[in-house]
Amino acid sequence: MSRTHRQQRAFTLIEVIVVAAIFSLAMLSVVQVLMASQRNYNDYTVGTELRDRARAILDRMEGELRETGVDCPDFTVVNGTSTVTFNQCTGFDGADVTWGAPIAYSRTAQGTLMRSQNGTSRILANSVSSLSFGLENGYITIDITFTKNSANGRSITQSFASKVFLRNG
Repeated sequence: MSRTHRQQRAFTLIEVIVVAAIFSLAMLSVVQVLMASQRNYNDYTVGTELRDRARAILDRMEGELRETGVDCPDFTVVNGTSTVTFNQCTGFDGADVTWGAPIAYSRTAQGTLMRSQNGTSRILANSVSSLSFGLENGYITIDITFTKNSANGRSITQSFASKVFLRNG
């Protein structure tokens, strides 16, 4: 009687281990790419939030400062300081300009941007790492920097500068 031997094909243990190691390295690479993408997304999100907040704040400050002048009764800006005080023009009484109540913008030691008027202070923003006002040739300069940590602990900093022409001065 003759026996026929079929040759069986199978993977050896070494081949299985090599394939598993290669597959593990490939998966590790994919996970690393995904984690890096998530970190970058978190940083981008914080940066976008800071830019949006800064734009809104600068728009408000610019609009109010545009309505003042160096000859308003409470106009105070010292170059390089983090406080400005001014009045807005509210109209005219004959040839005289009428001015509203003093408005002040300032940064606290804790990094909070405040707006004060008529004894009422309002928080406009937190995470303000620096704020500086200046006056040159009828323009008020504003330099503001925001710093905030992203979800992955990286510090994101955004700086902005603006020049506002004083219409009533």
